[in-house]
Amino acid sequence: MRLSEANILRGIVDNHFKTDPGARLIVLGDFNDVKNSDSTKAIIGHGRFRLTDTRPAERNGDNVLNPIPRFDPRNVTWTHYYGLEDSYSRIDYILLSPALARDWVTNETYVATVPNWGLGSDHRPIVVTLATGD
Repeated sequence: MRLSEANILRGIVDNHFKTDPGARLIVLGDFNDVKNSDSTKAIIGHGRFRLTDTRPAERNGDNVLNPIPRFDPRNVTWTHYYGLEDSYSRIDYILLSPALARDWVTNETYVATVPNWGLGSDHRPIVVTLATGD
C-alpha cells in the first residue's frame, strides 16, 4: 500500500514537471519508510527530474566521511523513535526539485535538537534553508 501511495505522489510530482520542467517543488513529510525502501525511491525518482534528498543531520560537529564511499556520512540523521522496538530511524524527508536544489543552503539544513523533543511527537523537527533571492 505504501508503494502505491508513493507512486501516486510521484505521478503528481511528474505532472508538475510536465507542465513546468523548471518547477520549484518541495516534497516533505513523514514517509513512514527508510531511504532504501521501494516507496522512498519511487518518490525520489530518477533521471532529469530526480528529487534531491537534503538529508538533514544534527549539528553536533560530525564532519567525517564514511570510510565506505558508497554510503552516506555517519551523521546523526534519525527523525523518529519507535519505543516498542527502542529503534531510531530516518523516515521524515525534505526533498527538492532540481530547480530548487540550486538554492539549497546545505550547511543550514539540520535535524533540530531541542530539549524534551519527544513531548509533542515521536518525530524530531527537520529544517531546510533555501536562498531563493526572490
